[in-house]
Amino acid sequence: AEFGDIDFLDDQDPLTKDTMDRLGYDLYDTTLQNPAGLHVRNLFMMERTQEQWDIFKPDVIIHTLGLSHVFGETGRDKNFPYLQSMTSIARHSGFQVIPFTFTANDVAPPADTNFESNINVEGWANLCFKWRSKRKIERFKRRDKT
Repeated sequence: AEFGDIDFLDDQDPLTKDTMDRLGYDLYDTTLQNPAGLHVRNLFMMERTQEQWDIFKPDVIIHTLGLSHVFGETGRDKNFPYLQSMTSIARHSGFQVIPFTFTANDVAPPADTNFESNINVEGWANLCFKWRSKRKIERFKRRDKT
């Protein structure tokens, strides 16, 4: 990505450029923060996953991703459609997918997802983020006292 006021995907990388071209996006369509950029990254990751699966034939593949990548995300100033999510792309590629997500109490995965094979730990994100925030604050307090 190019870093500045806006982060764009690297269209100098041949695989990234090919993915962008096939989806009909150009460099200025695909920032790291917008739906087009997320779509390109999700398809890119899924295609690299497929390549690895074809070679090694593992029983299980684990991706660690944020909620927007896993299910897409709409609302809260976000518009990342489920059909462009890793879960949707993987299922359409023939993979059996069991998404495991941690969500905040006030955030649910999109309504258009298939929850029959989803594991969602609701409220866990609230605990994790509070703990991390508190730990960070405590660390800064200790630095101030020395």
